[in-house]
Amino acid sequence: MVIPFLLYAYTGLLLAIRGEGLAPSQYGSVGLRRLQRIAGFVVIVFCSVHLWQFWLSNLGKADLASAVFFALYAEAGKPIYIVLYVLGITAVCFQWAQGIVAWGVLRGWVSNDAVRRRWRTVSGAVALCMWLVGIEVFSFFATGDYLSKDLVNRTQAVFESTSHLTGGK
Repeated sequence: MVIPFLLYAYTGLLLAIRGEGLAPSQYGSVGLRRLQRIAGFVVIVFCSVHLWQFWLSNLGKADLASAVFFALYAEAGKPIYIVLYVLGITAVCFQWAQGIVAWGVLRGWVSNDAVRRRWRTVSGAVALCMWLVGIEVFSFFATGDYLSKDLVNRTQAVFESTSHLTGGK
């Protein structure tokens, strides 16, 4: 995981510093290109903090995976980590979705605006699913329970409290 991250950080920083790489049109607009760079910076901060706080600080422990799990479980509920992880997961998913479209443009598979919209729609839908799974997993560490379980319980309670309005159906 560290080697791909370092390669990602290196190439992202080179693109940001040199201003080279994909043209704004390949991202869809100058604004999306700028947002891609900001998201890249957030991903680098997010991954660096995660690696430092939870992995590198536990190196040398007999059961590294368990040590990381319990460290994350103990720290994730702190407001700073909640903000960091929600922003980080969001940035990773955004970067992925935008990157897939840009990759399609570079490969020549995305040749016009209609195809680009389809690629954006599909990659955005997949990224949204990835985001929901990421937030679901993080919610377990942050709260000790899954977010979806709470949502299901609340939705069920709303339906039960309004069942008299629909004739008990």
